[in-house]
Amino acid sequence: FQGFKGDGQPPSQSMYEAMFQKLIYRTLTDPSRQDPDMIPGDAMPPLPALDDNITQSEKLRIRPPSVGDLFQMMIRDGIRPRGRCLEILITNAATLEQVALYLRHGAVPSNTLVELLRRPAEMRGLALESIPYEIFKAFVRFLCRPRRFRLTNPSEKFGTGESVVRFEIHLDPVLHALELVRRRQSSTMFLWHVLFRAFGRPELFFDDNGEQHGNG
Repeated sequence: FQGFKGDGQPPSQSMYEAMFQKLIYRTLTDPSRQDPDMIPGDAMPPLPALDDNITQSEKLRIRPPSVGDLFQMMIRDGIRPRGRCLEILITNAATLEQVALYLRHGAVPSNTLVELLRRPAEMRGLALESIPYEIFKAFVRFLCRPRRFRLTNPSEKFGTGESVVRFEIHLDPVLHALELVRRRQSSTMFLWHVLFRAFGRPELFFDDNGEQHGNG
């Protein structure tokens, strides 16, 4: 990929998508950081590089970038994430601020994040239905992922030092995901399976005061 760009060739979104898959799944399959909720087929493990004859300085030069750095590279190349590429990024985002960044640069309706973050009493079914299903599904999966840290990180910086304003979810993330699915009146069984798995998983979450609680 770097060699292709180095030759002055314009990368496509599909190329960036393949790179994101490798970087994200490399993290998912790292034994020290592996998602305990993963099941067979969730990851596409990257093959190890044949680097026996490569010097240490060359290894550092060709070291893969972080997901954040690769995303900034894609934006600089004038490519807006869409479809499967955007879905992968949202599903595997570490924080809500990262989701906001992806949606802001993504090819989605401008009000998408606002509608996804409304309080349950203010959620609008028609507005939620206008969000592309793949993006809606990705956000539900993001909320339902196992996590033992706060969902937001208002001090987070991205690539060029750009900061993203703080976004809030006023419920436990899994409960918020449930309300989104209910308000959209989704009949897709996949989303309900995602919710059932999340509700059946013992884990910790944090309230607005930073205190830990158990699921259920």
